[in-house]
Amino acid sequence: MYNSVFEKNFPKRVHLQHRNGGLYVRIERQNARGVYFWWMFLSTFVFAVFAQVMWEAPGLRFGSTLFVVLIFLLGTAAYLIALVFSIWYAFGVEAISIDGDTLRWTLTALRWHHTKIIRTAEITSVKAITPWTWLDNTVEINTDRRHYYRLGTKLRRDETIELANSLSHAIGCKLS
Repeated sequence: MYNSVFEKNFPKRVHLQHRNGGLYVRIERQNARGVYFWWMFLSTFVFAVFAQVMWEAPGLRFGSTLFVVLIFLLGTAAYLIALVFSIWYAFGVEAISIDGDTLRWTLTALRWHHTKIIRTAEITSVKAITPWTWLDNTVEINTDRRHYYRLGTKLRRDETIELANSLSHAIGCKLS
């Protein structure tokens, strides 16, 4: 019973394919998508109230306009960061492909795309990060140039271990 309820509420997000000697992985969007829609709505509502307060604030004192503008810019930056994170978690998809000596990692959210290309010769280890917290699992790739890259966010434990094993086997490096 536990597994059926778990599978219903948290379906598998990691899809692995082996084609033409390469590995292709697709990590679908987050399961709890509604939470991030509420996060977008709530942050927009809070920003609207904040903007209204900041609009009326310079009328209080003549010399406070500069401080109000700086606080408004800080609030706008915080709102944009919250909006970007909620859009990523609601719509973000990761695609990983290993062909020959190249690992191509593409992040896509709505119309935004970002691709990172890593040579497999530079990868020193692949590690499945599975802490005791429930859905904070991810796969870490260590390289010579940069300490680590984190693939997948909030994966299930079994998906994290399967992804790390498949990546380390396709790359030909050790699994930490």
